Amino acid sequence: FKIRRRKACQFESGRGHHVQVAMTCAPLSPSPSREFMLPLPPLTKLLMLICVAVFCVTELLARYLPLNHWFGLWPVMSGNFLPWQLVSYAFLHGSVGHLFFNMLGLWMFGADLERLWDRKRFGQLLLASTITAALTQLLITFLLGRFAVTVGASGALFGLLLAYALSFPRRQWDLVGFLPMALMMIPGEIFNTLGLVLFFLLLTNRQMVPIAPIMVSAKTMVLIFGGMELVQGVLFSHSGIAHFAHLGGMLGGWLMLRFWQGRPPFPPRLRRL
Repeated sequence: FKIRRRKACQFESGRGHHVQVAMTCAPLSPSPSREFMLPLPPLTKLLMLICVAVFCVTELLARYLPLNHWFGLWPVMSGNFLPWQLVSYAFLHGSVGHLFFNMLGLWMFGADLERLWDRKRFGQLLLASTITAALTQLLITFLLGRFAVTVGASGALFGLLLAYALSFPRRQWDLVGFLPMALMMIPGEIFNTLGLVLFFLLLTNRQMVPIAPIMVSAKTMVLIFGGMELVQGVLFSHSGIAHFAHLGGMLGGWLMLRFWQGRPPFPPRLRRL
């Protein structure tokens, strides 16, 4: 069984891409058909609009609509947990920066994956990653005796990141472009500020950053990010960032891909004649 590739993205199975900044993608060789930015696929656009709208409502009407209390992911032992929170927490975000980087990731990785597959499969992978990230976070909060609420789509995005690397293994990425995100994941105001400054420098003028490009494959990029999340989850368990939930999102993305392919731990899928 092979994941069906849509005609709109057949060129993605060819030569890879170099990415000079985390949010820009430049082909290895110029091509007239790639000189324009493709429009956002419908589900990716819808999810981005929903997240932005929910954040605005949360900020403006926080005194009257405690959305985080109703829809954030609360630990099971807190007494505030409700079943729909396994999904609803992903639409909430704690700050403008939190929302911005998650929507940036959704655009960077989600748009290409939705074009590659279709709306249904893209939604299935997002849902699987969201739920497995939530279950992982519930387990960690139970084991550590934590009672804080969890919000954000980061777990789902790490599932997309894994699926992206497995779907576009030939693409090359500049790790320097991801340095702002890595800094933002480290506890401390100084790292967050440095990450934002570096991000805008990379966005406006890459030559202003005195670091040579470090090109790696998409698979290597996923291994690096996965390792970072594991280390930070162990060393910075009190940081307020759900590092193990990110790893849980990766697990959900991987399981969804294995299910589609009919590979262990799932039974083989029957082929239709």
